Amino acid sequence: MTERSQPRVLHVVTRLGFGGLEVEILNLVSGLERLGFTQALCCLQDVGELADQLPSTVPVWSCAGGSGPGSVPLRASRIIREWRPDIIHVRNGWAWPDTTAAWLMALRRGRLVFSFHGWDRVGRLPKRRAFLYRQLARLTPALASISAETADRFADEAGIAPGRFAVLDSGIDVERFRPAEGRTPGGRLVLGCVSRLDPIKAHDVLIDAFVRALDGGARDLELRLLGDGPTRGDLERLVAERGLTDRVRFLGMRRDIAEQLREMDVFVLSSHREGRPISIMEAMASGLPVISTRVGSIPGLIGEGQAGLLVEPGDVEGLARAIMTLADDSEARSRFAVESRRLAVAGLSVDRMAEQYAAFYRKNARAF
Repeated sequence: MTERSQPRVLHVVTRLGFGGLEVEILNLVSGLERLGFTQALCCLQDVGELADQLPSTVPVWSCAGGSGPGSVPLRASRIIREWRPDIIHVRNGWAWPDTTAAWLMALRRGRLVFSFHGWDRVGRLPKRRAFLYRQLARLTPALASISAETADRFADEAGIAPGRFAVLDSGIDVERFRPAEGRTPGGRLVLGCVSRLDPIKAHDVLIDAFVRALDGGARDLELRLLGDGPTRGDLERLVAERGLTDRVRFLGMRRDIAEQLREMDVFVLSSHREGRPISIMEAMASGLPVISTRVGSIPGLIGEGQAGLLVEPGDVEGLARAIMTLADDSEARSRFAVESRRLAVAGLSVDRMAEQYAAFYRKNARAF
């Protein structure tokens, strides 16, 4: 890297499929491109469904298709040697071991950065995985996370010194995600959730709370679930058993999330664990009041209740009460909606995120 140039950044991810982490990478790549960064993407598996949304100037490589346990790091190391990045930035735990191996095979070309974005399980890290992460942390020059809360929790579970983690905020396109204009409220109040259908997201808790809210006399409600995943079949059966097939809609994976959010009245997230969810940030930019569990960095994200209501994870009754409160109080919904949009515009933009990452990358590129 010359004195005046920006670092060359190789982003490494398992695959660029549907998900909050992947959307964050797309947003970051766009923001850094506007700042003059040269970037590329390396997917350890196939490139994924969202790869076609990357700028045409960003090359994308897949390490899939090889045979044997060492084929992925071998291919990734070849990409590192040939593309010669200043920064190799790998996200989340599953991609960390192979990327570290590839970096070592490439004779530590560039500065390896690992960032932790969120959990894939409800409980604490298994001891073997925590041990592996401690060893990887000793080899990795720079660590980061999307919030102080997420960094502290991950550091505690993995046994890594929390002071090693830089905090890099996520960002979203606050122009694309904006409140609906001139929307005429329909007969039903539309609750919505955008997330992977996975046990950690606790959609069963949300469905049970939805039933209790209806039984408790809440006004006519509809629940829309955007996303897909391993629990979809069980959740569809649960909805059928509760007699809710006319009120709960499974919309699957969508590319029109901004448009779908503008058709909602309230955003709900019932997760057992979270980091700094992109879905809530997009809902806030869309001017939606938020109901969420009090996990990860969500309390700070919504201003400790300025933009919505918080409940404890797994609390069906508490979630039902929150749904009923906002269903019956249009003034509270309007107040939270205005504050959601204000907080998003003030602190959650892609440009703000890109500036933070740019400073972090420059600092680490100079260090190697």
